[in-house]
Amino acid sequence: MSTAPMSQRRATRRRRRDLFEAAAEIIGFEYGDQLTLDDLAVRLYTSPRQLQRAFSEVAQTRFRDYLAQVRMARARELLCESSHCVQDIARAVGYQEPAQFAKAFRRAYGVLPSELRGRSSDRARDVPESTEQHSLLGDGGNHDGRSPQIQRRVRCL
Repeated sequence: MSTAPMSQRRATRRRRRDLFEAAAEIIGFEYGDQLTLDDLAVRLYTSPRQLQRAFSEVAQTRFRDYLAQVRMARARELLCESSHCVQDIARAVGYQEPAQFAKAFRRAYGVLPSELRGRSSDRARDVPESTEQHSLLGDGGNHDGRSPQIQRRVRCL
């Protein structure tokens, strides 16, 4: 039995992890822009299919879902920590239409952005973290391909 296939698989996994980490870094800085898988693949000198595989294997998610998670997490932070209007926050995190943003936010957190904003600042506001993926960095622990469903609570003061 040869060790070449095993080392090749390790090298492939390492390459995909590196590719995912590079893509995640770009998304972390440019989530408010109109990012596409194809454009990101060109910037990372890879094919869209290889980038899809990296997201699938490392983060157990699709590119589009990962981008939406990053956007929703940042939107939640902005809603909790700033006085910007919902429409401005929607644009800042990459949504052109506030209605589209509100729908995505409600799907991710179970409340509308305006409902979160409308709660009293005197009490702590519990907003469920997105239930779509366990971790934005792909280290959720469940590596059998199934998306873990969690409902951790985060405080929003």
